[in-house]
Amino acid sequence: MEGRLDGVHAAAGDEPAWPPLALVKAMLIAVWHHLSEVKLAEAFDGRASFRRFCGFSAKEPTPERATFVRFRRELVRQGLDQVSTPFEN
Repeated sequence: MEGRLDGVHAAAGDEPAWPPLALVKAMLIAVWHHLSEVKLAEAFDGRASFRRFCGFSAKEPTPERATFVRFRRELVRQGLDQVSTPFEN
């Protein structure tokens, strides 16, 4: 999966890029828990399990809402939002 995410980023301007795999995991949390980007960003403040799942330590900052919006747009732009399996022709 990390290979497919090579070159996908959600950084704006000079801010550092978040690891793409961590953002995909966050997107999974959002789907599983029916969270908007706003609610997802807020959830990292109170849910240690969400932080652990995505690989964020308790003391480091987590992505903001805009990061998730940009990341989702980039996934769509690159066609990585489509379901595919290794068995498709």
